[in-house]
Amino acid sequence: MSNRLSLLIVSVSALVVFGSSFSYAGIYFGETNDAAYISLSNQVEAVYSALTNQMATAEGLGVNTDYAQVTQVTLELFKDEYAPWDRANPDKIDYAYTEKAIFATADPVYAAYGAAGLPFDELADCLEIAQAATNELQQQIDGAIELQDPPDFSTGTMTLNNAHYELDGQKVIPSRFFWQPENDEDIWQAFGRMGASFYGLYWNMTDTNTANNNAVVNDVKNLASEGASPVEFWHATVVGNVTTNHWMWDYPETVLGDGYRFFNEYDIDSPLVRQWESNLFNKVMAPALSELGTGLRYHLLNNEPRFPIRQGNGDSRHNVSSYTYDNFAVWLADKYSTFSNLNAVYGTGYASFAQASTANYVVNDGVSETLQGGPIWYDWCKFNQERVNDWHTFLNDSVKSIDSTPSTHIKVWGEGSIHTPYQDQGIDYEYLSKMVDLPGSDSQCTPLKSEYENRENDDWKNRYAFEWRNQAVMMDFIKSMSPDKPYLDSEWHGFLGTRWRDFHMEEEYVRAILWMSAQQGLSSINAWFWNRNYTSSDPAVRNGYRQRVEFVGGPAVEPIMMNAFGRTMKEINAHADTFASMVPELRHYIVYYNKDSAIQDNTYSDNMTDVFEALKLLNVPVGFTTPTELASVSNAMQTVIVPRTEYISAADLAALESFKSEGGEIVLVDSASCFMKTELGAVRAGGTSLTNCTSVSHNEAVYTMAADFEAVLVSRKPDQPVQCSITDTNSGKSYGVICAQSEDLVSGVQIVSLINLSQDPRVVSLSTSELGSVTNLITGQTGTNVVVMAPQDVLLLRLENTGSDNPLWNSFVSEYELSGVRTNNADVDRLTDWGEYIFGGNPTNPADEGLLPFFNAASGDYSFYLRNDNSLIARVVSTTNLQGGVWATNDIVDVLASDGLMGTNATSIGTTNEQLFIKLLVDESGPFNFAPSFTADPFSKPNAVKDVAYNSSISGDASDPESDPLTFSKVSGPVWLHVATNGALSGTPLVGNVGTNQFDVRVEAIGGSDAATLEIIVDASTGIEVLTHDDFEDALDNAGWGSWTEGGNGVDSRRLDNASYAIGSYSLNIRDDTGDDASVLLESPLDLSSRTQLTIGFSYYPRGMEAGEDFWVQFSDNNGASWTTVATYISGTTFTNDVRAFPQVILDSGSYSFTTNVNIRFVCDASEDNDNVYLDNIVITAQ
Repeated sequence: MSNRLSLLIVSVSALVVFGSSFSYAGIYFGETNDAAYISLSNQVEAVYSALTNQMATAEGLGVNTDYAQVTQVTLELFKDEYAPWDRANPDKIDYAYTEKAIFATADPVYAAYGAAGLPFDELADCLEIAQAATNELQQQIDGAIELQDPPDFSTGTMTLNNAHYELDGQKVIPSRFFWQPENDEDIWQAFGRMGASFYGLYWNMTDTNTANNNAVVNDVKNLASEGASPVEFWHATVVGNVTTNHWMWDYPETVLGDGYRFFNEYDIDSPLVRQWESNLFNKVMAPALSELGTGLRYHLLNNEPRFPIRQGNGDSRHNVSSYTYDNFAVWLADKYSTFSNLNAVYGTGYASFAQASTANYVVNDGVSETLQGGPIWYDWCKFNQERVNDWHTFLNDSVKSIDSTPSTHIKVWGEGSIHTPYQDQGIDYEYLSKMVDLPGSDSQCTPLKSEYENRENDDWKNRYAFEWRNQAVMMDFIKSMSPDKPYLDSEWHGFLGTRWRDFHMEEEYVRAILWMSAQQGLSSINAWFWNRNYTSSDPAVRNGYRQRVEFVGGPAVEPIMMNAFGRTMKEINAHADTFASMVPELRHYIVYYNKDSAIQDNTYSDNMTDVFEALKLLNVPVGFTTPTELASVSNAMQTVIVPRTEYISAADLAALESFKSEGGEIVLVDSASCFMKTELGAVRAGGTSLTNCTSVSHNEAVYTMAADFEAVLVSRKPDQPVQCSITDTNSGKSYGVICAQSEDLVSGVQIVSLINLSQDPRVVSLSTSELGSVTNLITGQTGTNVVVMAPQDVLLLRLENTGSDNPLWNSFVSEYELSGVRTNNADVDRLTDWGEYIFGGNPTNPADEGLLPFFNAASGDYSFYLRNDNSLIARVVSTTNLQGGVWATNDIVDVLASDGLMGTNATSIGTTNEQLFIKLLVDESGPFNFAPSFTADPFSKPNAVKDVAYNSSISGDASDPESDPLTFSKVSGPVWLHVATNGALSGTPLVGNVGTNQFDVRVEAIGGSDAATLEIIVDASTGIEVLTHDDFEDALDNAGWGSWTEGGNGVDSRRLDNASYAIGSYSLNIRDDTGDDASVLLESPLDLSSRTQLTIGFSYYPRGMEAGEDFWVQFSDNNGASWTTVATYISGTTFTNDVRAFPQVILDSGSYSFTTNVNIRFVCDASEDNDNVYLDNIVITAQ
């Protein structure tokens, strides 16, 4: 067998030194008078001119200048606009620094020189980036390095293909600064050409009219004309100018009143709000979409949503509304049935669910965290999550009803996600990532050298050069829950945040943290931010953005930061296919995340993040599972690591026990503290079968915990193509370098990405199964086998096979003076050099490919020659179907001779098949083992029924050529279906699953894996079809009438806008006793000729009807030529005024004539205009 590979690569960083005026690069120290400014400006102008001339030379030689163009644009912005403006407006700069007092002392330049220092510091940075760009471009011209061409986003067609954007078939990661100037092609090219348009509930809108939509339409029209893609439709959940806002004055209880939360400035439980939002989507977003046509877009439904209820958690002081309390009372009633049951659990004496719902939310404060760990806290948090899920589902469904493209997105608050101590904010991260089409967040990352940093959990400062964990944990969680969806970082906080600033950021940090995002599965990035403007007439304003004093400490005053972003994104996009290949399809170490423990234990999330961090340092793909996803975890291929989980429900614990009993591997952290209590906080009675699991102690010294995990997981570590060993400079074992890798199974080429997160140099040794060459893909340079990495260094390496310990092959290489790289093809024919060796060809003569296999159609024999090399083994396989067919093994030939001559072999295939495809596979590493495969893709299983438990199996839908044991799993798809490792299907679909459901399923065995799409149709119920469903809210649906129309003059039958009588805002109103005029009927008849039963369900709200007055439901089998009353509702007998009712009318074909012209109507039979019936939510079904 072949030797292992040890490779040496030396990473060298260029050092750029300023003139003697500066103590070190990036921070200016020197004079700030006019003469100094003129001198520095002239120096910048000189290096700018030199770079521009050098770019012209490079372009004439065919050398790529895209990277240099980023620097060129950055120089133009600062030398021509920003530095001159900052020098001319010191009062504005002073205000920006002193608005947050800490800034004035944190920035050493401002502390030394005040506002006068900023333009000098900017120009000093310009000198640094110009000199670095000039040096790099000269190396390109000289041929010392070769940078890959990045894609040109100004041409071609961009598409969204599952988890990736693609530009003409090449994977790309679109980018932009959050507020960068638009309508400037140079800026588009340098930093990205994503677009954005903002819309929300503006001050001059009313309940029914949405003003100023032309501004949004024109904005999108301009973006489309500039080729912006994708375009973000930012749905602003704020109310605009509150002093003049229509809703602020007319609905003070809803806007900025009880229920108000940051970025969600109205009560999400108020029925009014949904009507406002529906108007907004229909009257602003819909017209703007038409301007974009088929262009790519995404809808940001909510920005950093958070709805805290805990005392002291900021917005909790804004209370919750009466609507929320009412909904909570219903929620409690659904859960406990009787309030005596609730009191038994709570240990209270509440007289009603209404009292229980309001008792524990302290006005202007919130729910006391002293209740955490008990049932009251748990119920409040779970209810809060479910009501927020319902709100987000409404937003998601509303947008999808207008825009059917996969384009919905919610920006999860990165500073407060699954890693934060308290989970009272109503955000169900798993639910949201599965609901929207494009999940994501706004990641928070912080460099160690930040001059101002006031974020939580600063223990990382003892280990790392930058805080990477918050970004990484959320990305890996979302990619685990939704692996086939894009990940959008729609407000990346790697440059600045409200609680930190780095006034002199290093390029190395920017590059390292962006690389980490790319190799974890980043799909697009919108970096916060670029805004430094004060007035729209200012030349530095560009697009008239409003003033944001927080621009200090950001890319708008730091050329190094701005330049690093543009250049790094060029670099990443030039290798986007490679980065995409490193996102693991199979994650081997799986962190078990339990929402119940996260709610009940404020140490859980922090401990869970420590576990994630320790596992991540082992450089084995890490992912997450949850109670709903546990059934999809592979017993054979994945190990579940359970952080200290004190609170867990009986069902969740049973699922873990089942996973273990079926052969799954579980590692517990602090096992003695796990599973002690139920989700409601009761002490668990009895033990658990998980007590015999391997256990690791939690340790805040994360490197120590990583070593502990490495020891106990040694038998579960996957066999990776590249082994990565990390030491410090004294050869002591260490951690802190993230290694991601991928392999081309055809060529055997491996790609490795390395990022040094630590504060110290690290030595990385790489080894593979064969000797190989190493190429730095960023520069095109070659190296050997030890990588010495400075903090924040990054490398992207290509490893190729270059030789073997096989003497016959080595002799062949020497004879023909070959490179030794088996995948090379010296004579550029159909066979690689290795293929020529096997079949006896001449690798230097394209006309001599040796003795290739052939098939004798008469005898049915397949004959082939192989070199007599006893390290070789061959397998003859065949299939009747190239698309989805299974390759069956016909023969295995183990070469025994080893004289280097050519030996003959023959296999009898036969002639019975009309069509047969034959393949010969040759290897030197031992017996083959083929991957299993599904028999069809896609394939389907029997239909399921809503709310009915479903059972089936896919165990018979896959096979393995060697009959190896099979392991099944669900990769993605609707949550309701569970796929057991033996292929059993189970679960209960809900109403939201009605229709065709698609699941990506996987089968695994020793030889590999296969994936396919499973389709299951979920029926509403057996044989039942919804014919009409109308709530009269959508003004675009038949002018709001939906399936219905007025029966007469439109006076006594009408669509009414009055939320007091509607479930939403609109209902149909019938009144008086004017016959047809007092009726509403279906606009088009129903075809019931093949039906046996008709059900009419509706809601009505009677008002002013005197005793004995009534209204009717009538049936017609001739589309209204004649009517039959099928139901009568009488005041004082059937109903009471001002009380809503929800009746059903059921008709069968045995009693009524079900023709092709059936109509239904409602008729009021009262006495005057004040006698009203309001109809809503009319649903007609048939079977």
